[in-house]
Amino acid sequence: MLRLSLLLVVLILFAEPEARAYRADEMQRAFDARALTASEKRFLQAGLAFANV
Repeated sequence: MLRLSLLLVVLILFAEPEARAYRADEMQRAFDARALTASEKRFLQAGLAFANV
């Protein structure tokens, strides 16, 4: 139980913040990936890779 508690604390402390969702008006604009963080870009790449599976 102690290991599980310690793992939970470590995951909470080192978790990355949630990505901000796009608003409806932003969805109509051209996509620009320069404003995204590296982890957000990896997430999008993974989604594109598994989209056709």
